[in-house]
Amino acid sequence: MTRFPLSSRAGFTLVEVIVGGAIASVLIITVLLLFRSTSTSLTFQQSRAGVNEAAEVAVGVTLQSARSAGMFASNDCSFVCSPEPRREEYANLSFCSLLGGRPYFIEFRVNDDEELEQVSLPLTGTGAATNVILQGLSGFRVEANDLGEWQADYGSLQSPPEAIRVDIDLAEGGKSSGMSWIPSGRVIKPRR
Repeated sequence: MTRFPLSSRAGFTLVEVIVGGAIASVLIITVLLLFRSTSTSLTFQQSRAGVNEAAEVAVGVTLQSARSAGMFASNDCSFVCSPEPRREEYANLSFCSLLGGRPYFIEFRVNDDEELEQVSLPLTGTGAATNVILQGLSGFRVEANDLGEWQADYGSLQSPPEAIRVDIDLAEGGKSSGMSWIPSGRVIKPRR
């Protein structure tokens, strides 16, 4: 039996080094592709969550404002929700409310840039304001519940509805919905 000295058996052959390098390269590329895919998916989910949060905030603002609705003492204002005639996927919502102790006419509407706006017009004095609440809409629907029946087209000089439901659809695919009861018997009177 022939014995080889240790120094001649130590190390790897060129073929072994090339095969080992190829296997390591495949493993590293696989790990990097998996990381990239996970990172892209996480970024998409985070942006989607942000869009849905914005829609939820817009629904909340609309419902909170509607909860403060009342009737102006002189019947100058009514609670109205109705589909837009030219764009049926959108609705308008208007009512009277007190802001800072002053009576205002409040309107939620979708402008031509597909943005949900809140318009506040004082019933006495000056100080009108328009605020964009949400951008990138593909739907804004409002329904009022009066006497147990949901109606997309509601208007009353007598009192607000018992409840209101708001649905928002976003162009990027997000949606949000909410419903709120509206206190009855609130009469809005200007401060003297």
